[in-house]
Amino acid sequence: MKTLLWLLLCPLLLAAPADYGCNRPVRADFFPFGLAYWRDDAGQQHGSDFELMQAIEQETGCRFEVSELSRVLIWKKFAAGQTDLVLSALPTAERDRWGHFIALPYWGNRNQLVISRQLSRPATVEALLAHPQLKLGVVRSYRYGEPFWEQLIGQQRQRGVLVEAPDLESVYRLLKLGRINALISAPMSYRLLLPRFGLQNQVDTVDFSPDAPPLRAGLYLSHQRFSPAEIARWEALLNGPLQERFKSILTRHLGPAPLAEQP
Repeated sequence: MKTLLWLLLCPLLLAAPADYGCNRPVRADFFPFGLAYWRDDAGQQHGSDFELMQAIEQETGCRFEVSELSRVLIWKKFAAGQTDLVLSALPTAERDRWGHFIALPYWGNRNQLVISRQLSRPATVEALLAHPQLKLGVVRSYRYGEPFWEQLIGQQRQRGVLVEAPDLESVYRLLKLGRINALISAPMSYRLLLPRFGLQNQVDTVDFSPDAPPLRAGLYLSHQRFSPAEIARWEALLNGPLQERFKSILTRHLGPAPLAEQP
């Protein structure tokens, strides 16, 4: 058994930064995303994604060149080969053309409704879709996962009441200002942003699919930057030695994974 474990880990233990395609810094773009990535009042970076990047640096010797941009700009840069790695990413067929997706054991990322207490609270998806007073705010170009969210967004757009913003913090700011009365967000985000904007006693959260598994999320590596062999080494690292470490990082930020969301 020990011999087998050594054979599996040996290639990773002997790997140099160049084996991961790190002969130059890896360009990694972050976007503000609740407890995954945020800055404190002093500008210090925090979050589970930021700590995962630090863990990768320690394990591989790779160096990262970090930028902070909106989601829209990040995916434009990724498509153009100007970004090498994107975290907290949802897989899509379009993104698969530009890079290789590696799933990570995220939890706390399934979206819920955050709604002002001035409105009646919908108990079902049907009631949500039929809500006459709802004025929803969303992040421009973001995919919210489940079909009923996209249906709701389409309805709001057709009615001319949908409000779009470049990032999630801007959407919360619109809620604070009363420009919208509802938004879509996950515990990963609202546990940080509701207190930050002083909204925790002014809204309710509604989970319309409490027994559903977490969204399939992970990171993308650019095809333009990394070879198939380098991507395979990244995948072995993230699915092996770093997986339990990432789970411990998430637990520290979010608490233990709910049973329905355990990866």
